Amino acid sequence: MKIYKILFTLLFLIVTFSVKAEEARYSQEQLINACNYLGGFCEIAKNKCRSEKSRNLEKCLVDFAIEVMNRQRIPQDPADLRNQKYAQIACEKLGDECDFIKLECLAGGGLFNACIAMSYFSIEVSKELCGVMGYKACLDRDRDFGVKVIHELTIPNIGKPIRQTMLNECNDAGNYKVKSMELKKFYYGYMKNLQYLKEPIRLSDEDDYEHKIQEEYYNCMKAVLEKAS
Repeated sequence: MKIYKILFTLLFLIVTFSVKAEEARYSQEQLINACNYLGGFCEIAKNKCRSEKSRNLEKCLVDFAIEVMNRQRIPQDPADLRNQKYAQIACEKLGDECDFIKLECLAGGGLFNACIAMSYFSIEVSKELCGVMGYKACLDRDRDFGVKVIHELTIPNIGKPIRQTMLNECNDAGNYKVKSMELKKFYYGYMKNLQYLKEPIRLSDEDDYEHKIQEEYYNCMKAVLEKAS
């Protein structure tokens, strides 16, 4: 099936995406189009939807295909190829779990390799903090609080003096130095390559940590905000 037909169908789904999850129904052709767009990742996407116990497997699959399509409008940054080595190392360490990480990183914009490397690093940090048995819940909690930091405290206060006050007073909140020297080396390896991006990301010479525990950071920022209210 030609790619333009797949794109047309997915775009149509975006326009009609006002149906509630439990009511959504897609034709067999629409599901085939979504799978064709995802290519070799289709079965992985189905397994991920099943593992998340989605109430509507078809909607989960098509929604993900739409998300990937939207994000892939952003071309891969040429400098991301510098982190291909670190993505490969990450996948060797992750084993079968790498398929799910790759799937998530398809929707990560133009930094596919960096996304894989960062995801692996986050997983290993969560294992250090919460142990092998509890790392998944720890990882999810850290991500949830990271979203809360952005959407509850940072974005609503853009342009306000309190935003800078929160950043200043909570600069050290949640800072964590990883214990594994191998993991530390991995982190600085892929982070160093981010300085070559079109929009460079550079580590500060003043930073002496590799991870920020988002719950501690959130609690600090919220306390500063409440104190100023």
